[in-house]
Amino acid sequence: MPPKKKKGWVSSEGKKLLERDIRKGVVTTDMSLQEIFDMHREEYEQVGKTPQEAFRLFEGRVKRAFVRGGQDSSRSAVEAAALQQDRLTHPRPAMFAGAPQWPGSEAERLLKEDVGAGKHVGKTPTQFRLTRPEYQVYSAAFIGGHIKQEVKLRKWKENYPGRIQSIPANHS
Repeated sequence: MPPKKKKGWVSSEGKKLLERDIRKGVVTTDMSLQEIFDMHREEYEQVGKTPQEAFRLFEGRVKRAFVRGGQDSSRSAVEAAALQQDRLTHPRPAMFAGAPQWPGSEAERLLKEDVGAGKHVGKTPTQFRLTRPEYQVYSAAFIGGHIKQEVKLRKWKENYPGRIQSIPANHS
């Protein structure tokens, strides 16, 4: 049995466009409701029985979209400040599970270069680990896991180039 499709405003193209425009700053609180509605009139009218009903419902939809957008941006700013304060009082330990931290390490940078150059091909994680002294502070299983992760990320980037924006900044 095929999955049920959501109908109405919840999954409409108009809602997606409105939220995108609010995030990008194209739609602001200074604009009139009619100006906002006219930007994507066809998409907004599709979710009402009549164009008049679509416009009548649009005011509440815009208000809720602004509330959601405002909560997201203020929440992320508060959380970023809290994380920064937490890092000052509780710095990240230099060691984790008996080995140096992987994120930001020289070994992480070198592994990305080596996987990009194909130096991992045909080698077991134990053999690959012995190619550089930076890798030897980590276990073979740990290095093997990061090789798999990097290979998988590179394949994903090749197959889905349009989604690259969603990759966190600490991956290259």
